Amino acid sequence: MQALVTRVDSFIGSHLTEMLVSQGYQVKALSQYNSFNNWGWLEDVNCKDQIEILTGDIRDPHYCKHITKDVDIIFRPKKLATDEACTESALLYVCDELEKQDNFIPDIVLTLEPTSPMRTAATIINSVDILKKQNFDSVIGVVESRSVFGKIVN
Repeated sequence: MQALVTRVDSFIGSHLTEMLVSQGYQVKALSQYNSFNNWGWLEDVNCKDQIEILTGDIRDPHYCKHITKDVDIIFRPKKLATDEACTESALLYVCDELEKQDNFIPDIVLTLEPTSPMRTAATIINSVDILKKQNFDSVIGVVESRSVFGKIVN
């Protein structure tokens, strides 16, 4: 069976690709094109010689029509492939899939947003400790910043 996995440059996409190959799927792996030709997390998978690696943009309908030809399964629900899709929906989807496919329910799900440049390793460790010790369902880290990273325009 042939599968197309998008966002293979991400942690989840690269691991999904490895899992599908181990289960005998023929995998087309779509990495977001970048000028460095870097495949992100896919660079480190052990099955690169067993997959067809594609670089392009999921927002290009002509390219998507081309790469989905002869594909049986596309691993990225449409509802999570929109500009309006939120992180929470994607996390819930992954948790539901882990439970369905592997009977695995994580104790903690940690999301590290890439737009948080002030975060330190200590902040991450403290957040996990708070979740474990206080029995909270979520922790949000906030850092005061006196720096301005852009220009404010009226």
